[in-house]
Amino acid sequence: MPRGGFFLWCRLAGRQDATAMARAALEEDVVLAPGNVFSVSQTAQNFMRFNVAHMSEPRIWDVLRRALKAA
Repeated sequence: MPRGGFFLWCRLAGRQDATAMARAALEEDVVLAPGNVFSVSQTAQNFMRFNVAHMSEPRIWDVLRRALKAA
C-alpha cells in the first residue's frame, strides 16, 4: 500500500511493452516513463512509472488509451 510520494508504478496487462507505449504517447506530445528507464537489470519492460503530480491533464486518459492500443 503506497504511503505517499509522487510516483505510481503500474504493471501493464499481458505482455505489453512499456517502451512501445511510451513511443506511441510521445507521438501525441505526452512523455511517459517506461519502467526499464529505472531498472538496472532491465526487467521492468511491462511497467510504467507515472508522476501523479501531472495526472490532472484532461487529455491524459485518451492518450493512454490510444497508446495502449498502439503498443
